[in-house]
Amino acid sequence: MSVMGDVSPIIRQFQQLGFNARQEQNDIVIEIPPLMIQQEILNRFEPSLRRIARVEATGSIKVRVNISQLLNLIGLGGRL
Repeated sequence: MSVMGDVSPIIRQFQQLGFNARQEQNDIVIEIPPLMIQQEILNRFEPSLRRIARVEATGSIKVRVNISQLLNLIGLGGRL
């Protein structure tokens, strides 16, 4: 549990969407897996190009979100 409260419900929501999410100090770290990146890029192509294009993503992308800023953004302001 962080000094700001239990953020596990927020982390679980990211995990249910297929992300690897965890708390590291004052941040929530969300990893976007390569397959999800590939699919998102392909979805932006025209259908005919999608059939012949190959997208290569070899590593995940990490997104860091400061917990207190996130709580303020969603209107909880540290009330977890």
